[in-house]
Amino acid sequence: MKSILLFVLASAIIFKLSSTSENVNGCCSGIFTGKTKPALCKSYTTSEDMPIAYLRQTIEKNILSESRKTFDWELWLRKQKKEMIDDFEKEHAAWLKNKNEAFNNFLNRLEEKWSHYNPRMHEEYQTDLYDVCSNWSDDEWIEWFRTRGLDYIISDFESWFNENISSYNKIMTSKLINWSKTKKYKWNSDPYRFYEERYWVHWNEKALHEDPDIYIKVSSFLYWVKRRKNEKKQWDLLIKRIDKKYVDNNNPKLTQWCIKTMGAYNNWLTSFYINWIENKYWNWWIIEKKMK
Repeated sequence: MKSILLFVLASAIIFKLSSTSENVNGCCSGIFTGKTKPALCKSYTTSEDMPIAYLRQTIEKNILSESRKTFDWELWLRKQKKEMIDDFEKEHAAWLKNKNEAFNNFLNRLEEKWSHYNPRMHEEYQTDLYDVCSNWSDDEWIEWFRTRGLDYIISDFESWFNENISSYNKIMTSKLINWSKTKKYKWNSDPYRFYEERYWVHWNEKALHEDPDIYIKVSSFLYWVKRRKNEKKQWDLLIKRIDKKYVDNNNPKLTQWCIKTMGAYNNWLTSFYINWIENKYWNWWIIEKKMK
């Protein structure tokens, strides 16, 4: 109902401003102060008595004021965008450096693990290998490693890989949420904007339509609503773009790391597979098992 009433009042403002019945060259002309009660030779007690010249001038001032506020917002938004991109670039670079080193360490541990007897083989992979392999031939060991062992090694990598992707997502998501909340809150909590919002929310709730300045206030209120909607839309769009570029699991930067890491892992796995068979590492497993 309020939205309908505001629409009607907005239409009334347009109609009133388009009227030519107001005498602006007589006693109603002069210097306007921009205050609620204009410095005219006559005052008004109802919205219908408001001088058109005063209404027009006040609305023009509101338009100019809105332009300045929009400029301030866009300036602030550009600053936040730059700061966010710089911050996320640094975070990604730090994560990437750490994970590249961690990946090399992981491969070293994995190679060490599969080059020696593992007493926890059954617990880790639910296999009965050590119960059945005591009399295996070389061909049987090779067949087991090709059909089962490689799957276990791959599962080790998948666990490490997924854990790190999850870690990346948590770090970046937390950072984005923090940015989204704290920066937007800081903007909205500016004293002027805080009191401006409180004033218009209160005005709209109370529906003070008997106010003789109703035409002016409806115009100002609608400008405020439009500005807030535009700010929210632009802010949400910025957050969405940052999310797509740095946070989402399919973001280009993370995807590039995934492709590079999986390629390096596949190369290592091929090399280790050949090396494991050529050096008959199962013999070391059997010897080390007997020594335990």
